[in-house]
Amino acid sequence: MKKTYLATALSGVLLLAGCGGDAEQSGEATLPTYESYITESLAQPTKLQFVLQGANATVPVPNNLLINTLDGTLEIPTGGDDALSNPLAAMGQMDGWSTTANLTIPFDGVLDATTAPNAVTIIKLSDKLTGTPLPVQTLQHGVDYVASTSGGNLIITPLVDFEASSEYIIAVTNSLTDSTSEPVGMSQSYASLKSTSRIYESGSLASAQQLVQGVERLFELGTGGAVPAQDIVYSAWFTTQSVGETLYATKAMLAQAQSDDYTYSTLERRSKPEQRCRRYHRSNDLWRQ
Repeated sequence: MKKTYLATALSGVLLLAGCGGDAEQSGEATLPTYESYITESLAQPTKLQFVLQGANATVPVPNNLLINTLDGTLEIPTGGDDALSNPLAAMGQMDGWSTTANLTIPFDGVLDATTAPNAVTIIKLSDKLTGTPLPVQTLQHGVDYVASTSGGNLIITPLVDFEASSEYIIAVTNSLTDSTSEPVGMSQSYASLKSTSRIYESGSLASAQQLVQGVERLFELGTGGAVPAQDIVYSAWFTTQSVGETLYATKAMLAQAQSDDYTYSTLERRSKPEQRCRRYHRSNDLWRQ
């Protein structure tokens, strides 16, 4: 990501408006008076590392908050190195998150590994952000994935590949504790999106807040209340990449380059944002041209 503020990327998450246009950053800087359970969570000694603004801005991945609003591809902070030799920049060519990679959620203290399995819930959804998503499958610990810790990192390792071109949500609750047996807490940024004491009416923070609160409601629905929103200290929605469509598009491009009318350099000079936008439209039906 080229900009300092991650919040500039958030407005396209729920307000998918097609190709083109910059995200608008908005939201007041003053802090609201939070609900008592959020205030207690913010006072915990070990808290989530999730920061939307500033030099230390960070969002755990995978998370659809890091989707480029121009072309629907991943938009991960690259530290200013946008060359494709940088793995983070190369990931920006993908139209979704890996179906096999670990999910890592950082906290600022040492975690108790024995509490990790019961603190994580992953649910597969029926539809995209722009559709009518409903919970269709709750993944099982020890069957579909395992949750472990390494220092301050909560690590979720898939045992079965996530389905390609699919939608998932993940939640971490305060049943996760640190090495002193204290429940982990949420971050200030996550609290501002989770809280209903101040509802943002427009702009990037409004979209992100709708996403977080909507995801938490889906967890309550999908688990029959077993994962209440008040217990969630972190949640995320992530879309997996269209593995088959990407390979098919690459195959077609290589085949086209063999004809007399095209060369590899000819294909390279085509507008990449336009290519990716059209590919995303075909494979995910999210963008209008």
